[in-house]
Amino acid sequence: LMKFVVNPDSSAPQESSEVDPDDWVGSSSKAGLATNAEAKLFLKHVDAIRVLWQSNTMRKVWAKRAMANVIDSHKEYLRELSRLSSSDFRPSARDILLARARTTRVVKEQYRVDGIDFEMYDVGGQRSEHR
Repeated sequence: LMKFVVNPDSSAPQESSEVDPDDWVGSSSKAGLATNAEAKLFLKHVDAIRVLWQSNTMRKVWAKRAMANVIDSHKEYLRELSRLSSSDFRPSARDILLARARTTRVVKEQYRVDGIDFEMYDVGGQRSEHR
């Protein structure tokens, strides 16, 4: 199901063990310029991010994360920096489910899975931002 959601053009979820070495974070033709630029920035700073995440200061800040509206799933990604920055990284179903993309308007997504049509509405933003 996750492969279908990620690639809605496919007619049915299929497993594939082939990995295209040119389709990777920072150089993927499927991702687009902005995503590739963000990925390259991440790769450039991954060691500094790791040092910061492992610091005592960050442990203190993390304990007060509710004050800054930090998403809990960030911890999952910060624990997995080596995996995320490896040249053979491919997002797992869990990675995709934990991912968040900020939205600010109503977005309707339509999917067809096993002949059943689904509609999903994202109303955008935090509850306090709804208009």
